[in-house]
Amino acid sequence: MRKVFIGIATILLLTGCIKRPWNPTPTTEHAAASQNVRLHLPDGWMLSSREDILLVTRDGVLLQNVIVAAVHVDEELKYTHKRFKPGMQPLEQAGVILDNMASNPNRFAFKVQSKKPARIAGRKAFRTEVAFKDKDGLQYRGILYGFMQNEWFYLVRYVAPERHYFARDKAAFETIVRSMRLMV
Repeated sequence: MRKVFIGIATILLLTGCIKRPWNPTPTTEHAAASQNVRLHLPDGWMLSSREDILLVTRDGVLLQNVIVAAVHVDEELKYTHKRFKPGMQPLEQAGVILDNMASNPNRFAFKVQSKKPARIAGRKAFRTEVAFKDKDGLQYRGILYGFMQNEWFYLVRYVAPERHYFARDKAAFETIVRSMRLMV
């Protein structure tokens, strides 16, 4: 009996010490210091901030997710050996990040549906839309915005299943993009 009590007490103690990775989005502007950005996030969504990315979702990362990342030009991308270079034009930047997405072994039938210049955070940027399938054949769509500032590439990406979720949460994503500002 004593061992059972000690076991239960240990579990309760440990679960109180574990920090949950998901937090409700703030009702005010959110400062993502690791990504050097400030932005407004949709009410009722959840966020998880790590050093490398800010991840936001409403219903779960497989149903929709927004990623905000800052990539230094010295960093090699996960699925390709390409790197960003200072002074790259926005559509060249798009080529690098799209190659990285297309090289992800968990994405199939990857297609770029559009690629055009845009503005984000007051800077020349690109906006591109993509489509792909997962290993089970589920069709996803995504929107990517990106731009460079000095030796940093900034990415804001939205991905959701094409059926139902993509169209439903697209406006919320575009609101996030319009609110984004660099901290320095």
